[in-house]
Amino acid sequence: MASFGKVKDIYKKYFIYPEDITDTFAATCKLCSIEVKATKRAKTSNLKAHLASNHKKEHEELAKDLSSLKEVKEPSNTATAIQLYIRIQPSSSFTKSQQKFDKSDQRQITATRLIQDVIVENLLPLSLLESDSFKALVNYWQPRYQIPSRKHFTQKILHQSADDIVQKVKDDFAGVKSVCLTMNIWTSRQNHGFIGITAHYIKDWQMIGVMLSGKRFKGRHTGERIAGVYSEIKVSYGIPNKVIAICTDNGLNVVKAISLPEFPSNEPADEEMCEDEMDEDHDTGGDDISDEDLDAMNCVLSVTQHHIHCFCHTVQLVVGDGLKKCSKTANHVLAKVNAIINHTRNSVISSELPGSYFNFDNLMLSCNLHCRADRKVAEEIRAILQPFKAATEQVEGDYHTGGQVIPIVKLLRHHLKGLQCEYPNHHLVNALQESVEKRLVQYEHDALFILCSSLDPRFKLVWCTETKSEYGETLLKSKIEDLVTLPSP
Repeated sequence: MASFGKVKDIYKKYFIYPEDITDTFAATCKLCSIEVKATKRAKTSNLKAHLASNHKKEHEELAKDLSSLKEVKEPSNTATAIQLYIRIQPSSSFTKSQQKFDKSDQRQITATRLIQDVIVENLLPLSLLESDSFKALVNYWQPRYQIPSRKHFTQKILHQSADDIVQKVKDDFAGVKSVCLTMNIWTSRQNHGFIGITAHYIKDWQMIGVMLSGKRFKGRHTGERIAGVYSEIKVSYGIPNKVIAICTDNGLNVVKAISLPEFPSNEPADEEMCEDEMDEDHDTGGDDISDEDLDAMNCVLSVTQHHIHCFCHTVQLVVGDGLKKCSKTANHVLAKVNAIINHTRNSVISSELPGSYFNFDNLMLSCNLHCRADRKVAEEIRAILQPFKAATEQVEGDYHTGGQVIPIVKLLRHHLKGLQCEYPNHHLVNALQESVEKRLVQYEHDALFILCSSLDPRFKLVWCTETKSEYGETLLKSKIEDLVTLPSP
């Protein structure tokens, strides 16, 4: 922009300025001798308005004089590398007259796709397309490339790519005989509900995982509404009759949704419903399922599709069962630990102290429990729960972990049996043993997990009793016979 000194010289043709310009001053019009007030912040606005209202001819002359001023930006002493680069380039490098790639040019299409991959895979903001440094980089790399606008990228390119990916997944599904799904419902920190569904299948002897849904789930998280969304997603991908198994958590509403007959969700989401009421159905958790409800639902599921209860979530429910039945002393110590953790998470100073990084291994030991008896109780709880933490970490992952489930259940049972000798009549140990037999025994009788463990080269049939070994061999022979008798594609 032109400096105020040059602008002031132009206005002096029509106004008389005071010698000292303060925050508020008055300039006298040479044409009509009227004083026009102005401020130090807006030095010429009122002056220009006065000419426009009372002296139109002079106002036109003023406009011409101002337009003749060239806008010159003084170089900054703290110029960035990109700004310096742009300044030293020949004008031909950045001229608009240089011929750009046509939209149909394969080089333009390929470069746009690569930029899209960078943005999507690294979760970068779309504002990158408007960044001066990004434009300078692209111009240096290929001056003929046309960077798509943010609006065009958002409304067309991303949508077209998403449609292409969905169609590719549908084509894959058309060529496979079976698909396994996982489904989860969660609430964000902004108290917004979401539903996520992933699919897993084998193509050309490779295991492939794709995400089918990750969208807002508005309204109450009832079993009927979850069943409706679940059914709609399966139908949209053409796999309603190809799903052989689905893995979910133990939430009562989710378990109910999988057991219901499939139907489209016609119940509208109540936009004005408070978020707390929307999520109350899901937040009850899986530990509210009674044995009678679980047996009844599994009877229905055995006729439709195989419902797998997430092993990691079930292990956490076992730990929760154990902690609920701890002694008063243990509950008192856990309350202290919880208070220390909450304080550290909410205090910048405390979080910077040594030993304030919390994980399972140092949680109990790093907490500042001055009482020796409290520290002993905390160390006991840590030792008892350590295998459950290891079991959870071992089974988590994007690789095949189903074969480890039954051996892990047997190891947990063996671990708790050994703790009975070390901590006789310990409330936590007794409660964990009871919960393991109640919640984890289902995996030992599940034909799917028996097959997984039997086919795992690390375990084979070593973990089996004689009866289980015979049952496992029968299952394997049955599956092999089914594969042999399948018609050729």
